[in-house]
Amino acid sequence: MKEQIKIKQLSPEERQEIKMQALKYFGANAQFMVCIEELGELIQALAKKARFPESSNENLVEEIADAMITISYLPVIFGISEKEILDAQNAKLIRLQEMIVKNSLNEES
Repeated sequence: MKEQIKIKQLSPEERQEIKMQALKYFGANAQFMVCIEELGELIQALAKKARFPESSNENLVEEIADAMITISYLPVIFGISEKEILDAQNAKLIRLQEMIVKNSLNEES
């Protein structure tokens, strides 16, 4: 069994500060390109998991983490507020819920 390494848990403030340091140090354009690369790597990891569902999730976890970190740069890079993102997510989730309800009613008929 693989030995678990204890990882320091960062506060939300520490996480945000590190991400802002990365944007400042590497630049917005570089981090935007890294995001694109990380999303590509996530797609590859998902495709591999679909082909080999019994395989370990280790690589998938790493790629999801990378993608989520780099996606979090995008609102800062493009000047999008957290409220705009949350509003868009809520609208999409409401549409999803409506679709589920509609399809459930059609199945019962």
